[in-house]
Amino acid sequence: MKDRYLRNFNTINLAEQKRLYDSKVCIIGLGGLGGGVAEMLARTGVGSLVLVDGDFFKESNLNRQILCTEELIGVSKADAAENRIKQINSSINIRKINSFLNGENGDHILAESDLVVDCLDSVEARFILQDAAKNAKIPIVSGAIAGTAGQVCTIFPDDPGFEKIYGKKGRKKAEGAEKNGHAF
Repeated sequence: MKDRYLRNFNTINLAEQKRLYDSKVCIIGLGGLGGGVAEMLARTGVGSLVLVDGDFFKESNLNRQILCTEELIGVSKADAAENRIKQINSSINIRKINSFLNGENGDHILAESDLVVDCLDSVEARFILQDAAKNAKIPIVSGAIAGTAGQVCTIFPDDPGFEKIYGKKGRKKAEGAEKNGHAF
């Protein structure tokens, strides 16, 4: 197992690699950004991943979502992510959730996770995620991609979070970078 992560040791030590292996990261949204995040976390050696997406691949995903292939049109994004990760690193514990995040399932989805990565494409869903992460007392690493632009931030449980970016929750229908085509 040490040889698998040999090149990681240029930036982290063995104790830090073990900490990654002992960690559980939840990835919400397995499209263009989330598919890449899931793959890189698997390659880096995070030991447990929770893969969450209720969507299925469509032909329009082929040009921009790394997990999507012609053979996977109509297949669940969570199923595709699980299969890809098993091909990369069979030692990873995977919990797959084939549903969208909502106000009722957030606490269940984030249960026992150490961190959640927001790869969502909706501001409304991000506020739901923020509430669930606050309840779980875990940080969010939030990312969005729009064309060639991207944005990333970290939100800790006691931070004002998305209100600083999008304004008050429910104030108006805000759009994220992936909908309006540009970063913040």
